[in-house]
Amino acid sequence: TGKILCECGKYYKRNNERGKFKWTCQDSSCQKNIVDEDGLREFVSRRLFVGERNEDTIAKLIEDRVQRIEIIDKDNFTVIFYKEEMMYKKQGHFHY
Repeated sequence: TGKILCECGKYYKRNNERGKFKWTCQDSSCQKNIVDEDGLREFVSRRLFVGERNEDTIAKLIEDRVQRIEIIDKDNFTVIFYKEEMMYKKQGHFHY
């Protein structure tokens, strides 16, 4: 929470939808680009070189090393790290 930023300028909030966590923009007038937490964690953990990908390890690394995640839509986002090169995902393309 407080790290995932929508292009509208509002932060995303975490929602539980049938046992799966999703992130949506807090602005009710926004297009509500829904981002799947599992996919986002997997993408970020690849860049962080996580050997054991358990929830606690990934959450700690994200807390310590990720400054913010800027969401354009569910397939386009940028991850800005503290003191590291940023990474981004665009539909069909990854850079990290």
